[in-house]
Formats: sequence, structure tokens, C-alpha cells
Amino acid sequence: MKTTIYDIAKASGVSPSTVSKVLHQSGRMSEKTRQRVLAVIEELSYQPSMVASALKAKRTFTVGLVVSDITNPFCSSLAKSIEDVAITRGYNVIVASTDNDTDRQHKLIDMLLQKQVDGYIMSPFSEDDEDCSKILSSGRPVVLADRLMSKVRTWAVTSDNVAGGYLATTYLLNQGHRDIALFLEDPRLSSSAQRQRGYVTALHEQGIDVRPEWILSGHFGLDGGRSMLRQLSRVSVKPTAVFAANDLLAIGALQESFALQWRIPEELSIVGYDDIPVASMVHPPLTTVRQPVETMGRVAFDLLLEALEENASARDVVLLPPRLIERASAIAHPAPALR
Repeated sequence: MKTTIYDIAKASGVSPSTVSKVLHQSGRMSEKTRQRVLAVIEELSYQPSMVASALKAKRTFTVGLVVSDITNPFCSSLAKSIEDVAITRGYNVIVASTDNDTDRQHKLIDMLLQKQVDGYIMSPFSEDDEDCSKILSSGRPVVLADRLMSKVRTWAVTSDNVAGGYLATTYLLNQGHRDIALFLEDPRLSSSAQRQRGYVTALHEQGIDVRPEWILSGHFGLDGGRSMLRQLSRVSVKPTAVFAANDLLAIGALQESFALQWRIPEELSIVGYDDIPVASMVHPPLTTVRQPVETMGRVAFDLLLEALEENASARDVVLLPPRLIERASAIAHPAPALR
């Protein structure tokens, strides 16, 4: 038979309300009494009922996490960092992956609303104001991670994507490159648009015009990087470097370069964005801009918890600084002669 709070009270020689205070770390009592109750809880292997706690607190202690593609290492790292901190705070996380599909995203949001999760952390494929507005109108808080929405004011945490795009492009400029292409996912995403803004700013500061035929977008993942490099190989004037606005696009381009016999980095330098775990394992190891994904996940959950527990009214946007990680996929131009 399952141990109850009344069994703990009887074995400890205290009232059930005292046991409840110990479990919820509330109320006044002597430290001796608290330790005696805790010892009985451990001895009897008592597990409190989450259902009962949820009914009493009018919460499910569950958070909905919406990501664009859980197979993307950035999304999976973000999900892990959020789940790690959620567990320590007594929350469960339901992960919903949109698979870069707007209709699927709408359905997942409706499913999470039906499950009455307490709050939402979103790093979605589509920055659809309607989805976010629907959640907020239900009275549940939303925290955006690696995303911003122009028409909806809510909490958000993201790396400084403009600074990151500027950092990657300036690095290539300082290496002597003036002909730099840009690979993006969907340019309507705030992260893509902001990284492009940093790229354009860096070029303009050096008096370099942006060449539209060198800005390729609309594809996702490794296949997107392969496709974009094939497109780039067909332009009449080829760049000497590529800034890929995420690592999967960069790694896809690295893979396709072998088929095209385009030597990396001797003939084309490539810089990525995110610093996913595999970035250091590819050949050549990828120079990239690191997003502090663990910090992003922790801050996102802290913002959500603050909104849930303290009814915070301020809709803060937290910007985290990116950092360039120099490896071997980009070198100075003109490249030194091969021996």
C-alpha cells in the first residue's frame, strides 16, 4: 500500500499539517522536528502526489517547449538545458517539435493549450504572432528563446544576433576576404534577419556593396547547405568566403564542397553560427560563432518561473553575447601557396 502523508505524521508524532509544511518548505517549526519528519519520509520512501499538488496549487507543474526541429543539435541542446533546470524546480517539460512546418506548429500549440501546461518556452519555426497571442490570451506566459516577435510583447532571451553576424563577417574581412556570401534559413525569422543585418553592416563599414546573388536563403539543415553551395558554384563571379547563419548550413556546404572539388579553406573559407557539438568534429573543423545555449535555456526557464510565481509584469528581452570560435575552416585570403 502506498505511503500517505498521514502515515508520515503518525510515525513522526506530528500532525499532517506539519508534514505538509515540511514538504513545501513553509511554516515555522523547530529544526529538530523538521529533521525528524524528513528522516521518516526517507525511511518510508514517501513520494508526494503530483496530482494532488497540482490541484491544490491550480497548476500542472508542466511547461510546454516548442522548437523548430528537435533533430537540429542547437534545438536539442536548448531543450536539454531547459529540462535540466526545470527538473531542479519540480517541473516537467513537454517538447513539441514543429519540424519546420507552420500547420504542425498550430496543431501543437492547440494540443498544449488543451493539456493546460502552466507556461510556454518557444523557439519556433514560424514567428506567427497569432500562436503567441493565442497563448497569452489564455492567461499563460510565453518566453521566446532565440526568437523575437515584432507585434507581440513578451519575455525573450536570445544571443545578440546582429553582433554575431557582424562578428563573423568582420572576422572574414580581417582575414583579407572582400567577396563574402551569406547562407540563411528563412530570412523572415528574426534570428536570420538580425544575422543578415550584422553581415550587411560589416560590409558597408568597409565600403563593400552587398551582392544579392551571393545571399541565398530558404533552405534548412544539411541539405540546405549542400543546395546553396551548388547554387553558388554556378554564379559567374564566385566569392572567396561564406558566412552560414547556422552550423548545419555550414556543414552541409562543407560536405558538398568535396563533390564540387572546391577546396576548403584553400579556395573557399566558411564560418558557421551556433557551435553545435559536431562543429569541432567535421573536416576541416568549423570556425563558428558560439551561442551560449546552456545559459539561454537557464535564463528562459528563470524568466518563465518568475512570470509564473511572481506575476512579473515587465516583458524583458535578455541579450546574450556571442563569441567567435576559431578553428580551421577559414584562412587568410589570398591563401598561401600549397606545397
